[in-house]
Amino acid sequence: MRSGTSFFNKTLIRTDIRRYWPVLFAYTAVWMSLPLTQWTEAKFFGIGSGDYFAGDTIYEMMPAAIAIALVFGCMMAMAVFSYLTNSRSVGLMHSLPVRRTTHFASHVASALGMFVVANVFVALLTLLVQALTGSTAPMDVLVWLAVSTMLDIIFFSMAVVCCMFTGWLLAVPVLYGALNCFVWVVQMLLQALGGLFYFGYRTASPSDAVMWCTPVMKLVDTLSDRYFRSPTGVLTSVQREELYSGRVLPRCLGGETWQTLVIYTVVAVVLLVLSWVLYRRRASESAADPVAFGWAKPIFRYGIALLGGLALGLGLYFILSLNSNYLQLPLLIVCLVIMGAICYFAAAMVISKSFKVFKSGWKGAVAVGVVLMVVCIVTKMDPTGFTNRIPEQEDVENVAMSASMDNYIPSDQYCADPEVIAAVLEGHKAILNYGERTDYANGWFSIFIRYDLKNGTTMYRTYNLDEEQVRNTPELKAALEQMLNQEEIRRTRITGRAYPLTEQEHLWGGYAELYGNGKDVHMTLTEEEATAFYEALERDIQNGAGQIVIGAVRPTVQDMRIDLTTDQRDININSLPADATEALAVLEEVLKVADVTFEDLINTPDEGFVD
Repeated sequence: MRSGTSFFNKTLIRTDIRRYWPVLFAYTAVWMSLPLTQWTEAKFFGIGSGDYFAGDTIYEMMPAAIAIALVFGCMMAMAVFSYLTNSRSVGLMHSLPVRRTTHFASHVASALGMFVVANVFVALLTLLVQALTGSTAPMDVLVWLAVSTMLDIIFFSMAVVCCMFTGWLLAVPVLYGALNCFVWVVQMLLQALGGLFYFGYRTASPSDAVMWCTPVMKLVDTLSDRYFRSPTGVLTSVQREELYSGRVLPRCLGGETWQTLVIYTVVAVVLLVLSWVLYRRRASESAADPVAFGWAKPIFRYGIALLGGLALGLGLYFILSLNSNYLQLPLLIVCLVIMGAICYFAAAMVISKSFKVFKSGWKGAVAVGVVLMVVCIVTKMDPTGFTNRIPEQEDVENVAMSASMDNYIPSDQYCADPEVIAAVLEGHKAILNYGERTDYANGWFSIFIRYDLKNGTTMYRTYNLDEEQVRNTPELKAALEQMLNQEEIRRTRITGRAYPLTEQEHLWGGYAELYGNGKDVHMTLTEEEATAFYEALERDIQNGAGQIVIGAVRPTVQDMRIDLTTDQRDININSLPADATEALAVLEEVLKVADVTFEDLINTPDEGFVD
């Protein structure tokens, strides 16, 4: 063997390839699905029919590249650094006249080299298949080659870091999984606590920071960022016509996708440098130790105890409380303390590889219990004022809301009208004055509120209210009715849009499906019919149609689906309030064209849903 002064050692690289070629073979075999899919789809659709584009298949398989890199990145790292988990193997390797840096660089080069060779082979085979079938997309194949290679580097580097921290081979995938979802798990646990302690707390989607710290979630999200190819970024009229006619258009990845991949690749390089530093400082005697560094053992013990105690303690609490609607703080503290102690002693046993940890570890278990108890007490005190926080009207830019009444109010429609914002704020204040009722013995309904604030932040609240208590509280009932009966909210409930059509939007026509009395009608609405119906419905809404009186009967015309087609967002109507008389009159006139009377087709019930 040559002197250990070179950066790479060819003998080590050849040995890795000779020993771990099955991982390379399995990785290549999985990616053979790309050229095979290209071949079968080209033969199925037929070249030249306009229904098949070779690059489209490549972009559809991008999310699969994440899963493949996730699995094989860990497998390859475990393979090339497996000698670190065996005392005899690591003693032999480190006794060779090769520097630690050369060892590390050679193993990393052999692993990444195998990934690159496999990707290039699959790319060339895919190009060959495309040439044989007559549908070529060489640039898209190069895009796949670049994306797959970057993903391999990203996940391999994460696995290498895990290999440096443990001397147990089977512990590597456990650490690898924890590294990939640690921040997301912490957020989920904190949200579970928030749901227990705070009235109105709503579990939110992962924030941007959490998404970035959870590579799988972020990459899946960003690799779905596919656009139809256009030099200007906007579809031409010809492309739009082809798209609407069902033809498949070439796709490309968005600029944000490439930015995300580059950032993660740079972080992967940093992780490899960190792994190199750890490898140089790692003692050969740490082979077969669950934690390879002494300074990491307290982090391991207390991290497992706190997170495991919180997760398992919450699970035990939900079981023992029988999913009660009200918080039982003493029971929650007992569950967290017990499970935290169990997790601490379990982690200590793993590290010391002995069951004799109770005498020396009771102080740490007590410390964990105290921390978990303090977390519960401080959270209960609500030091941030979360429960009673309501924004000022001048700080709100948009508001959205929904309610599980008889008609769902879409929450994806934002309203900037000052009167609506004021009404929602008054309803919000009334809910807080009313307070939380947790038995819901007489039924309940929920109200969701979202504020988009002018400082760029967003505030979410979800309230579950007891129906009987709302009906018997005049101030709360009046405030909720005032909020729910705003014109924009009534329009959203009926049409799915907060605002009427603008002058720039054109109503092209529509389609109606109406059922009742054993009959059904499916008919296309002309532009004139759709316009007349929509204008009549707008007059009804402006005249107060669809008012909600909590606890009162609201007749509703159902068994219908009316879709009105516009330039932007279509209008979808599944029911109409019985007091939308002008719209119902226009609909009856339209039905006469199909020789069907309104009374024969749809019955207006004497009773509607009661809140």
